[in-house]
Amino acid sequence: MNQQHYTRLLDTKECQECDLMKADLHEIDLHKAELRRANLSGANLKKVNLSNADLGQAALREADLSDGVLSGANLTLVDLNCANLSNANLSFAIISSATLSGADLSNARLFNTIWDDGINIEGANIEGADFKEVLNLTPEKVKTAKNWEKAHYDPDLRKQLGLPKTSD
Repeated sequence: MNQQHYTRLLDTKECQECDLMKADLHEIDLHKAELRRANLSGANLKKVNLSNADLGQAALREADLSDGVLSGANLTLVDLNCANLSNANLSFAIISSATLSGADLSNARLFNTIWDDGINIEGANIEGADFKEVLNLTPEKVKTAKNWEKAHYDPDLRKQLGLPKTSD
């Protein structure tokens, strides 16, 4: 991690292409932060507020974003491989061509997120995740994840996945 980059982020909420690898940013308010192409791999972002932040093309491999708020964030082309997003709020986020393979999305809220064919969730744990009103989510994509049978979906997608109707 580059200490000058860390200080710049805390002072300005702008740090594009910064080296913040393994930075401790837990519980920091980074609402609307500009972090395009930043390296946040292995960073502690637990309970961080990244709502409406621009994280396009950022590296967040193995980062801890558990209990974080990423609602409305731009996660286009983001590397979230093996990241911890358990209990995170990603509602209304744009998750285009992001890689989330091996990520922990257990109990994450992905309500009304925008997906595309380029998203990779292979091997991600999605137990208890809320995928209601997710745009462009396909049964084929869902079935590449772990515990997909235990996530929450719209009735139409549940039917396509061969899951029984629920009252949730």
